Amino acid sequence: MTQELVQTAKEQAVLPSTVEALLTLGTKNPTELDGIATALGSPARLINPHFATRVTWRGQPALHLPVQISTSDRGRPSLYYLEPGKPTTAGYLVTASLEVLERVVTRLTGTGKAQTGDVYLTEIRTLDGEVLHRSRGRLVVINPERGYGKLVPVDATGQPEPDGFWIAWSFIAVF
Repeated sequence: MTQELVQTAKEQAVLPSTVEALLTLGTKNPTELDGIATALGSPARLINPHFATRVTWRGQPALHLPVQISTSDRGRPSLYYLEPGKPTTAGYLVTASLEVLERVVTRLTGTGKAQTGDVYLTEIRTLDGEVLHRSRGRLVVINPERGYGKLVPVDATGQPEPDGFWIAWSFIAVF
């Protein structure tokens, strides 16, 4: 891919929504598309549809597609070993109206391997970064050998919320 193509993509300041639109940037080969998307801030992700789960988002059915846990820069770290303060895209929601939303998880407390009591922040964002929903959860480890647990919703002071949702550990989302 040429630097001119990357510069043209950045000058457009908008990620074209179709392959045909990307090709109008002057690409000569489909292999150039990955670099252009990355330059525009929309890199490809490792999505694993085999672990997709049905969820409810704002009273409507939605599909949660998890980002694969991987050491590749296209994947994500395990939430079990997530560094505090470092957000990661854990997955994407495809809503009933076919909107795509990003689920971002940040570990707020703890160090090293996750422990019961660690607090996580989950945000549901538009692809433009607008936060539509934010919730905190305190981790309850169910099986430490497998890295499985759940997040119990808490308020800003850390007290359990009577009505809220929880997110199953690592790659399966339950709302």
